[in-house]
Amino acid sequence: MFPSPAQLSEIAGQPTVLFAETPFPWLLVAHQAAESSGLMVARRGPIEKRVVLDRGVPVECRSNLAHETLSRFLAAIGRLTDEEANAALSKSLAQGVLLGEILLAEGKMDAGELQRLLQQSLARKLFDLFTWRDGEVTFESGEFTTPAALKVKVARLVLTGIERFVPQETIDRAIAPHAGALFARHPEAAARAEELRPSAREKALLTALDPPRRIEELLTHTGVPLDDLARELWGMALLGLVVPADRLPGLAREGSVGTEPTGLPARNEEPEVPEAVEFVPPTLSIPQLAPITPIAPTAPVDTTPSAPPAPRSAPESSETSWIDLAATSEMTSEEAARIRQEVATAFARMRDQDPFELLAADDIKSIDDLRARYFVFARRFAPWRFEAPALQSAESAAEELFAAGAIAFARLSDAKECEAIRAERLRRAQAPAGTSPTPPAPARPPAALPAPATTPRAAPASFRIETDLLDPELQYKKGRALKDAQRWSQALQQFDFAADCDPQNGAYRAEAAHCRYLLAPNTMAVKALDELKAAQRIDPESITPYLYAGEIAASLGQFEEAESNLRAAARRLGSHDRRALDALRDLAKKRKK
Repeated sequence: MFPSPAQLSEIAGQPTVLFAETPFPWLLVAHQAAESSGLMVARRGPIEKRVVLDRGVPVECRSNLAHETLSRFLAAIGRLTDEEANAALSKSLAQGVLLGEILLAEGKMDAGELQRLLQQSLARKLFDLFTWRDGEVTFESGEFTTPAALKVKVARLVLTGIERFVPQETIDRAIAPHAGALFARHPEAAARAEELRPSAREKALLTALDPPRRIEELLTHTGVPLDDLARELWGMALLGLVVPADRLPGLAREGSVGTEPTGLPARNEEPEVPEAVEFVPPTLSIPQLAPITPIAPTAPVDTTPSAPPAPRSAPESSETSWIDLAATSEMTSEEAARIRQEVATAFARMRDQDPFELLAADDIKSIDDLRARYFVFARRFAPWRFEAPALQSAESAAEELFAAGAIAFARLSDAKECEAIRAERLRRAQAPAGTSPTPPAPARPPAALPAPATTPRAAPASFRIETDLLDPELQYKKGRALKDAQRWSQALQQFDFAADCDPQNGAYRAEAAHCRYLLAPNTMAVKALDELKAAQRIDPESITPYLYAGEIAASLGQFEEAESNLRAAARRLGSHDRRALDALRDLAKKRKK
């Protein structure tokens, strides 16, 4: 079924929910609709993830999983070697700064690339939660500080998560009550789809829903396999792009069923499912700014209107030189790259700056000075100046900066607030060397994000991890050794635990499925083959799921499917590894017999 607006509101208001009752996509959409800010803690056995929400958008995710640390992630995707990642991590720990600062300082990457990689890392951590079928989530409302201002596009995250990671049985339960029902494209689908930036196949599905059609009709019109079609249909319905036709006046047809309430508004209702949220480029703290020069306490800014003196303008620099250029279409690719880099750098600094630093207003003497500095800042980051195709990737970050500048101006315009900020700056400047003074307190001080629990909970003694972080790679290696010794039952335990920790790793899932098959080939072959297909969908580039699927399909006499899987494995292996080619040769001999 699809949750109704009332159900989504109820979900967002619950302090604890169970994944068995509330799939993670529902939770994301519910909190986005409620514009929740707070800390979402997801627990399943020994695994714990802590997700910070800012107005319904995930901005940070921490876990007690070793492979989700930044150093491991960069090594896993081949951006750094293991040696480079370990060396950078050692410097980070020794100097007490973020790993990203070390990478920037050493020139390993620029701020723009690091932003993209942090964005990918955040999305990968969140995608794990789409696979969870058990465990619980607790939610604590409030403001939480984070070292970086990351944001994701929730609609794209939800649809991709459903298409690739949600277990098939969850999809089947959601779609089954609507068997035989007509589905229609929502009247506002075009606008919402434009914000979502759907793939070609997603666009084709939306086009096929005009006029409304049943699932079996969509199979013919789109050519998409049933399981994939059900995933796309459920995801688009949850996001408000698709709706059972009987929910829209005048579109219901004779024979349509599916009276289950959906999370989508009827034509005459106000939309209650949230609009798509734009990606804000991910950021990290960049090398610390120079120490603040002590500021003697002064009188608050005089907010009494007066005849405006000649305003002090902010110093001309590269920060303002590109403003007019950004409004034209005559930029070179180098100029566009420089502008994007400057916006990314300013956005990265934003979380660590107080209002004076943000507006470059340390030396203001009057409200007119303050206003002049704010106008320079606002003109620099006005989002409409970033509509050129070469600058669109920086538009969301500029919008956040633009809003932050307005808040900073409002705080400094208030005499009491301005004096409090000056006092806090002085206190920080006079803090003893070697200490870490707290950042300036905002109007409503946020709570610090608690560190995730480091002690595994309820893990079976046979494979409890005796380190601060759960490391699925260690469990996988133990499983391989046990499997080589034909101790398949014990190997299965290790592979299952590794797959629980890192459900996006196709090799872990494939080894667990293969062990199940080896333990009971006559009864577990079909189930193992289904698990291998899921591993292929979740991790398309992993080779092991295709090799094992070819072996098991051949054992079942499904020769065409076996050949298809082995050829897919051969393409991924290349000519240097003949495992798949040798299996294809053996398969050909078996088919002849």
